[in-house]
Amino acid sequence: DIEAEGWYKKSHKVVKAIFCIFDIVLKRDVRVEITIPGGTNVYAVNEDNEKHAISGIQWNFVFVSSILRSFEPKRSGHVKIIAELDSKELFSDFILVASS
Repeated sequence: DIEAEGWYKKSHKVVKAIFCIFDIVLKRDVRVEITIPGGTNVYAVNEDNEKHAISGIQWNFVFVSSILRSFEPKRSGHVKIIAELDSKELFSDFILVASS
């Protein structure tokens, strides 16, 4: 059982979560929306706030964007940057995708 700490109390129920990353190539947000119970919805939002599907090579843009973002220093205590490129395989994948 998790102890209630800070703003999150045991009485709160999480019903939705959204992960967002900025695609620097196509200049749009990529969002993964999780509804509990329910499912997962993945889409991109452009500067006009229009939703678009993501397919094929566009995922490579998201990957490259996430790697480049991880090199920036943390600006907020609320953001956790996960170390990227910590293996030869991941580094090779990054170079392959970035050069295509």
